[in-house]
Amino acid sequence: MTATRRSAVALVVVHGIGAQTRGATLVEWVEPLLRRIDWLSRTTGGDGVVFEGVELSEGARDMVLARADYRDTDGSRREVLLRVTEAHWAQSFLALRPGEVFTWGGMFVWRAFLRLAVHFSRILWLDPWWRVLSAPVIAALWVAGLAAAAAVSLLLPLLAVALVVPLLSSLVRAATDRLAEFVGDVAVWTRRPVRAAAMRAVVRTEIADATARLADLAEAEGVDPEQTRVVVLAHSQGATISAQTLFDPGTREPRPPVDVFLTLGATLTLLGSPRWTTGRFSAVRTALAQVARRAVDFNPVEEWSRLPTPPRWLNFWAVWDPFTAGPISTSMRAREERWRESFGRRAGPTRGPEEHPVHNTANPLTDHQSYVGNVAEVMDPVARLLLGMEGRMPVAAHARSVRQAGLNRVLVVALAGGAALGGWPWFAALGGAVVLLWANGVLWRAFLERSTWDESGSPTRRTWVVGYLLRILLVICGALLVTDPLWSAVTALAGVLAVVAPALGRLPRVLPERR
Repeated sequence: MTATRRSAVALVVVHGIGAQTRGATLVEWVEPLLRRIDWLSRTTGGDGVVFEGVELSEGARDMVLARADYRDTDGSRREVLLRVTEAHWAQSFLALRPGEVFTWGGMFVWRAFLRLAVHFSRILWLDPWWRVLSAPVIAALWVAGLAAAAAVSLLLPLLAVALVVPLLSSLVRAATDRLAEFVGDVAVWTRRPVRAAAMRAVVRTEIADATARLADLAEAEGVDPEQTRVVVLAHSQGATISAQTLFDPGTREPRPPVDVFLTLGATLTLLGSPRWTTGRFSAVRTALAQVARRAVDFNPVEEWSRLPTPPRWLNFWAVWDPFTAGPISTSMRAREERWRESFGRRAGPTRGPEEHPVHNTANPLTDHQSYVGNVAEVMDPVARLLLGMEGRMPVAAHARSVRQAGLNRVLVVALAGGAALGGWPWFAALGGAVVLLWANGVLWRAFLERSTWDESGSPTRRTWVVGYLLRILLVICGALLVTDPLWSAVTALAGVLAVVAPALGRLPRVLPERR
């Protein structure tokens, strides 16, 4: 009988922005991960996940210790010990006052707008199937984004003033506190280096502790030290903090070694590195230095590739996530090359991590927070990586289904607008849209549940046929409801897109890691 091959993994989870409760992010990620690991174990002939220890009570050091076994492709039996902890940096520093956040946000909103506009324009333009229709959509996107950025820039100073006016402060305090709570971490990171250092210290300490405890666990369980790995999984701003902690020599801080670095929805190119504000024109000088190609910010890919033994780096980004802005590399031009390569176009080889473009919800408002719910393209590859399991789940059906869900939303909105202009009462059009959007969500989630928990990773032919018939029926209904010529054309265009686009458009592909 072949002996069971055993390994041990320490997983450190690093949360993103917002008022994160200690242990909440750990539970949010570890439950779907272990559910997928349990499924992978049982479908290969294993016994599933067995919990060895869970500490999530108040005052305890949050930790989950579990083991799972499975049969590899060669028939050998493998067992993995997994210890999961969280680097909780949200309460390691003093937050900015709301007024400070608003002053900073007036400039930051324009930077964010430019990134969003460029990101979505690139998505629409790179796929040749969309180009006939993408130019007016891109133009409308820039106009709407410009108006929104201008409105926010005007609103933030007014809110800051309202906070000091007795009669107004009580009215806006709740809203401003939530806004400051959500984006205040970003302001602290970019403008307050002392507090940013406190964030890095939390991540560094947790990685060092996880490494030491993994060694103890391996010794106690008789696992070969060569079969142990330290993995860091970081989301959003947590990815930016972790990257500087792991790679930036400019901090002169100890850099903890890790074996695998997973970034999800990373804001590396949006936030950059913390820096002192040196005057009112410092932002202008920084921009000019970037145009002149002088190094003014920490370059994570450059520093990562220079390490003697760099960790394996996997970068997951949702196609419609407005904060990640796609693949990362050593320069803007290199990033553009990686974009082109991801969509199957000819491009030169450029350095960067292993890029995993994924499809979460096809909704810019929810994509950034939806990685944990993407079983096919996020949870499955991460679970396989932790197990050391070969193979990859087919994801084309999942990606196209997300496209269909997003385009169905466009079709429903067009139908509601056409019905309202065609003489229907506004409440009837709105009610119909709500019902159709709800039905679209229910059908989409049922489709994902069936495809992601099936070993083939593909739905039945009947599922596809029903989906197409439903969209064709919606287009016919729209043609009957709409009497206004303009909205009739808009509805017809939206219907054609919703029916044929998911099957025709290119899907971005995984790019290999290049150092």
